[in-house]
Amino acid sequence: MTQTSVLDKGYVALLEVGNEIVIAEAATASTGRDVPDWERLVRTLLQKGHLTPFEFIGLRWEIYAPVFVRDQMFRHRTFSFVAQSQRYSKEDVEYYVPTRVGQYAEHLIQDHIHQCELVAEELLEANVPREIATRVRPSFRYTRWAMRTDLRNLMHFLQLRLAGDTQWETRQYAGAMYRMASTACPVTFGEWDKHYQGGKKQ
Repeated sequence: MTQTSVLDKGYVALLEVGNEIVIAEAATASTGRDVPDWERLVRTLLQKGHLTPFEFIGLRWEIYAPVFVRDQMFRHRTFSFVAQSQRYSKEDVEYYVPTRVGQYAEHLIQDHIHQCELVAEELLEANVPREIATRVRPSFRYTRWAMRTDLRNLMHFLQLRLAGDTQWETRQYAGAMYRMASTACPVTFGEWDKHYQGGKKQ
């Protein structure tokens, strides 16, 4: 497992990843031929846009991020997700407060978070079911989820979420995932980098 910090309290952990040689093995399954230079084959597949073999490499992640970052990632329906339960989780609640918005905006956000927490506590004390009472908490709240994807769909995700027009916070998480995946799959991303930089096709 490898893990890296993101934002003030968040993180991305890469828990499991397959071996890149499986890409070449999948690509030659129909012919049964040996691959003397599997790295060259992987690069050629990317160059020519033959991406199905990259679906044979799975990556399993754990991510701790603000709810609004999670919501943007959950739009990628080719990923598999298991999200932290608001009904059963007893962890302390943590919030992300952006500091790049200026002191006045930062103060307003902190005040809003505080007021929402007071309402949540009052609802819980009134025996409102936890899964209802906690819904008043804003999307700045940190949450945790498990996520699985294959390498092909991860590359598509990174193409979109590393782009400059992606929300800054989500881009930080995409950047962390890119760096970790690049280390785990250096042949694939060594070639991918030649064609996609900052999420844009070259």
